[in-house]
Amino acid sequence: MKFKCPHCEERLVLDAGTAGMIVQCPSCNKTMQIPSGGDVSPEPTASLGQRTLGRRTQGQTPAITPSSGAPQTGPLHRKTAKESDATNVNILITGLIALGTTLVFYLLVVLPLKGMHLHALLAQRGWVPYCEVFLMFWSIVFLIFKYRKLARQRRCILFDMLPDDIGTDITAGNVDQFIEHVQKLPVKPNESFLVARLLRGLEHFRIRNSNPEVATVLSLQSDIDANAMQSSYVILKVFIWAIPILGFIGTVQGLGSAVGGFSGGLDKAQDISVLKDSLSSITVGLAVAFDTTLIALVMSVILMFPSSSMQKAEEDMLGKVDDYCNEHLLKRLKERAGWEGGETAPGGTEDVRRAVAEAMQAYRDELEAWIGTLGSLGTQLTQQVAESWRALQQHWEGLR
Repeated sequence: MKFKCPHCEERLVLDAGTAGMIVQCPSCNKTMQIPSGGDVSPEPTASLGQRTLGRRTQGQTPAITPSSGAPQTGPLHRKTAKESDATNVNILITGLIALGTTLVFYLLVVLPLKGMHLHALLAQRGWVPYCEVFLMFWSIVFLIFKYRKLARQRRCILFDMLPDDIGTDITAGNVDQFIEHVQKLPVKPNESFLVARLLRGLEHFRIRNSNPEVATVLSLQSDIDANAMQSSYVILKVFIWAIPILGFIGTVQGLGSAVGGFSGGLDKAQDISVLKDSLSSITVGLAVAFDTTLIALVMSVILMFPSSSMQKAEEDMLGKVDDYCNEHLLKRLKERAGWEGGETAPGGTEDVRRAVAEAMQAYRDELEAWIGTLGSLGTQLTQQVAESWRALQQHWEGLR
């Protein structure tokens, strides 16, 4: 189902089952309601004469609609400006935001609760709870950034990236126009797995003009994207692993303090006041030991569920990118595109056969020359043998 955004007039594509839903436009970021199937006005498609305008004869420059920042002649190139990553999150920025959030949390939440158990858990158990809270907020900020990137990736799928008005089939004659259309979308290639993969597939098809090779390239790129997505969660997994470790460090620290206070109290067991002070230090040490571990385990459980859900959602999104490339790109690639004058597209099978034949012609001529030489040598050798046999036969008759 194709329609245009009512705000920015950007062409979008959605499944028919999403009719009536409210979505965010990937171009202008404004919300809109998807029209029902009966309310969608079909977009005008180009006539046969208009579609052939994009075709070119061999050796000519493709006619491409001028656009800001895009070359009007010559081969098309991918954007070279510095672009953000599609899945990785900036660790430094998220760390600074988490540090500021931790300070605000302690100033506005923990300190006003002085005298309550929550304040004692987070502010009176040594340095370990501070580190645990910082890592927890760092993980939360990390997940928020990941969610924003995932939302941007999902919105990019709404674009009509391979419009039919350029051509129903993607051929060597109109592939430059498809590349130009994808490059003009309001999204950078490195910010979207789908845009980057489509550009890679279209550019490879323009050079090689081979559907199987494009399928192989897209499959390899799918594995690269999956590995990049998996590696982007390594830091988050380290945070979730480090929080319980900090809890165990607090446990060891608290138990060590409690045992030390208990041994010091035994040396002065005859003084009741000193014994009471030692018992107080023991309870404080045990509180540090158990509370730090409790906080760490609770934080780990809280973080594990959203992190696993986020990773699964991103894996599902990569699956949708694979389906889009298979359904909308590979099925429309046509190796033998009809060019003007009935010529075969460059890089086709006829050109390959012609090039091979020209390369083998020199060897064929040399082989025919050797065949002629061997034939003449065989004739001379046969004559010599016949003459020698006749001479030998005459010699034997003369002896008789």
